[in-house]
Amino acid sequence: MIWSLDRENYGITDLLNIVRVLRSSDGCLWDRIQTHSSLRSNFIESVHDASECIYCNDMVTFKEKLAEVLKFIMFHCQIEQESNNFSFNDVVDNVCKKLILKHPHIFLKNVQKSTTKENNKSNMNNKVRFLNVKRSIEPPEEIPKTLPALARAKKIQSKAAKEGYGVFSIDEAFSEAKDRLKYLETVIKNGEINEYSKEIGDFLFSVSEISRLIDVDAESALYDSCQRFMNNFLHILEIQNKV
Repeated sequence: MIWSLDRENYGITDLLNIVRVLRSSDGCLWDRIQTHSSLRSNFIESVHDASECIYCNDMVTFKEKLAEVLKFIMFHCQIEQESNNFSFNDVVDNVCKKLILKHPHIFLKNVQKSTTKENNKSNMNNKVRFLNVKRSIEPPEEIPKTLPALARAKKIQSKAAKEGYGVFSIDEAFSEAKDRLKYLETVIKNGEINEYSKEIGDFLFSVSEISRLIDVDAESALYDSCQRFMNNFLHILEIQNKV
């Protein structure tokens, strides 16, 4: 196949072929030696870059960053395909099935109900094969450790709440946060240095619970606060430099 920058459009099949060629013996040495682990940091960074574009409402750069994210997804899939584990098409298949199953009122509303036991049994077997994914609650230990801490706290708390564990009212959340803040103050005043990190972590976890219960994303809220502080700080520096 002839590759050219003059071509009007490339599609997903072209991208699959490009990644396959880059990973082949006739491709790029650097791309060929990459592993899941070696790509991990850049993959995470590309996702954060895309997230930053959303905050800044920079849709031009957002397109470029989404392309970076897709590139890493393709490489990870190609690595697994080379080991005969799964391919990009398998990932697409998984996404499609999850979306259909999550929205049966949209995609399955016209499916005719079976009128015989044999058909019912056949349909049930097909559904099991179609699903191939348990819609159970994700165990907290499977929540990625690489998530930003506040985002991970929210996810853990939400999972726990679905299992009937944790804090369920704003009054209870405030009470817990106040108790932890008071204890943190005591620990600091008593100079218990070894307890500082633990108690600050527990207090922040309680603040995350409050955010979850009032439907505020703590990660975004803290990001916004950082940005406001930075803007005010830069404004003060600008004034001082003019004096």
